[in-house]
Amino acid sequence: MDGADEADAAAEHVCGCFGKTGCRREDHTESSEGGQDVSDAHVHYCRPTRRPYGRIPTAADTTGRGNRVGVPGQFKKPSLPAGRLRDLNDALHALHLIAGQPSLEIMHRLLQKRISRTRLHDAFTEPRLPPWDTVDALVEILAARAPGTSPQEVLPEVHALWVLASRQRSLLNPYEREVRDEVVAIFAQQMEVRQREVELELDVPLVEIAADSLTVLEAVGVIERCFGVVLDEEGVMEAETIGEILTLTLSALKATQE
Repeated sequence: MDGADEADAAAEHVCGCFGKTGCRREDHTESSEGGQDVSDAHVHYCRPTRRPYGRIPTAADTTGRGNRVGVPGQFKKPSLPAGRLRDLNDALHALHLIAGQPSLEIMHRLLQKRISRTRLHDAFTEPRLPPWDTVDALVEILAARAPGTSPQEVLPEVHALWVLASRQRSLLNPYEREVRDEVVAIFAQQMEVRQREVELELDVPLVEIAADSLTVLEAVGVIERCFGVVLDEEGVMEAETIGEILTLTLSALKATQE
């Protein structure tokens, strides 16, 4: 390239920085294809072009550069195993979608900044149980924006999912989760309802659900035969919820292992 061509190329170098950072052509290094690339010290996207107003970067341009800025209103789901925490996370993402995928900034503003952006973001993207006040706040604004629904309609179901996720987290090991699932299945069979209904009613008083004394005693008998244990009789008579029957079952199993 002679002097005239080099001067011409320098004149036609267009930078996305628009000169605001003092970007110069010599700040860039020669690439193997003969074009210019960004130096390590230059953090802005910049590439020579013969178009007078530059061009829109393509996916190929950003390869290897990392995605510095996410798409507003879109959150990446965390990697979660099947379970109640994933159910809760799926519900939050679904609610966010039908609410029009408001951005983090919009949600932060709608909540009058009482919940930090970090906590809002983590509720969608982190593989851990978000605090209830954060979930409650998200339901409040998202359900209000979603057509055909309201916070009053959505809140009970989301709260039930949060409680189940919290309880699942508190169980110590996979074996205890298997025991819980088996106890739920037994009660569902005795009550002739779906397991999902029993899971949602683990902490609901027995007198308020379809579980009379005979049904409970029959379920306890099946549990004892299934696990080869004998539940504390007094504890069974005093149990007020299926969750308490589950606790008695876990205690009996633990006693047999000691």
